[in-house]
Amino acid sequence: MNRLLLKQNLLNPLKNERGVAALMGIVFGIIIIGTIAFNFLAESRQKQSGSVLTYTSTNAIMIAEAGLRFAQKCLLSTDATCNTFFPLSQTSTNWVGNIQGTTLNAVTFGEGQFTVSFPVNAGNGANNILAVSTGTYKGAQRSIQRFISSACPLGTSAATSCLGTVTTNNSSINPPPSGSATGVCPAGGPVGTSIPPTLPNTDDCHTDNCPNTNCPNFNANNHLNVNGFLTRNTFCNMNINGTTLARTSDTDVTGISDDTITIGENFRVRGQASLRISDDNAASTINSTILVYGTAVIRDGGSIRVNGSLALQAANTVVMRDASQFNVLQGNVADALIQAQGNVTIRNTSQFIGGLMSNGTVTIRNNGNVTGSLQAANVTLQNNAQLTFTPGTLPGGNTTGINQCTSGTTGPGWSE
Repeated sequence: MNRLLLKQNLLNPLKNERGVAALMGIVFGIIIIGTIAFNFLAESRQKQSGSVLTYTSTNAIMIAEAGLRFAQKCLLSTDATCNTFFPLSQTSTNWVGNIQGTTLNAVTFGEGQFTVSFPVNAGNGANNILAVSTGTYKGAQRSIQRFISSACPLGTSAATSCLGTVTTNNSSINPPPSGSATGVCPAGGPVGTSIPPTLPNTDDCHTDNCPNTNCPNFNANNHLNVNGFLTRNTFCNMNINGTTLARTSDTDVTGISDDTITIGENFRVRGQASLRISDDNAASTINSTILVYGTAVIRDGGSIRVNGSLALQAANTVVMRDASQFNVLQGNVADALIQAQGNVTIRNTSQFIGGLMSNGTVTIRNNGNVTGSLQAANVTLQNNAQLTFTPGTLPGGNTTGINQCTSGTTGPGWSE
């Protein structure tokens, strides 16, 4: 009996401890779960705060960019809005003398505002100035800066590219470009977004509507008179081929103004064919324009000769290949300008003399030759290609399209 009582006395305390252990386990479990929940809530709150900071900071820098674009617009064009917020931009003829050191009053933009200052900088000049824009949005503040210039880069160097210039396989640029690519192209690219001008959907030459009676495909038998002069100036497609000689007139002898030729889709000059601008007057002062809303191709010995001046404006790509020529006979770099929204390629011993602007890549290769200057997002020369600058004369300077270049911007890219 004593042994049994002793055994019970020894075991009872152990049985009582089981409840304490279970209770401690529950307590520890609650602590662990609470810690996990606390960490989760803390991390969620941190992420929420971070997203708010990102949101306000992003809006602040977008407002700062809007400020720079506003300053650029006012400095480079006449705009009634600028008379209120930036009147000096509309009257100044010397930016370093009149605008350097000034600051625009805060301008409200959406739920934020921007200010633009023009600090003293060694790169500032009569038509070149550093602008610093600061955007503010719900307590967040960001600043970016850029040089704004009214000088056309076609008149300052052989090649200007915002993304990069590459020469390979015995190709050359004379003189070689100085400095480095900015890495950021100006808004709208070197050409901008308004070249060629928008063709309304209702226009007879719009690609959805042509060919039709008012905008037919070019036919040499129907659209050239006995002397080879154009008898109309609007076409759906214009394909000049074989040995065809098409001419525009300095004096409009056919009764229509052919100073501007509108082509709703594609333009081709090929197979020894030739388009000669103002061909009846070697001393012409007419500024002609060809608006191409598709692609433009000059190939297989095809040529464009220029009296007066000619701006070829293409909504897509421009290709010169296989011994084609553009403005080679007269050879004045100021008289020809190519402006393309897409890429431009000059290859296989083709030659171009004038100014060239592209929102894409300009590629000169396989003995392609350009005399003048070019401005593009990217520039590539390959396989004995040559680009030669002509100082003292603005390439394309006599054409109507050069106004887009003189309204452009150059200088370093965005920086914070």
